[in-house]
Amino acid sequence: MSVLFSSRSVEEAQAFLGEAAAREAGDLSGYRREVRASKAPLDERAKELRAIASSVGAATGRANQLKLILRRGFEAFGELRVEDLDKIAREAGFDESGEDLARSAVEFGLAGRTASGALVPLREGR
Repeated sequence: MSVLFSSRSVEEAQAFLGEAAAREAGDLSGYRREVRASKAPLDERAKELRAIASSVGAATGRANQLKLILRRGFEAFGELRVEDLDKIAREAGFDESGEDLARSAVEFGLAGRTASGALVPLREGR
């Protein structure tokens, strides 16, 4: 079998597969995912946020996706800022903002908010 595409970037592979599916369905005009072309090194926080975003597809349902984002984010950083959630939402292909994700997490009772607006884990027994 011949190789159709090769990349070390998950985002590029996702974009290729999405475009191929859209092309096969005959609706390529409706699908165009921006692939980050920057070759600049990512800082550790950005790398972890990208890893969290790439793992979201493994969860089914909105609540499970939020739980996964929060669990991994809290383990890595202790808290998640709205800017972090914006990056995760963008990388995961959500049509929501980080503020929308934060609001949903609080509404589902999955996290609390600090005075600065960051999400923090709820303590057991609360």
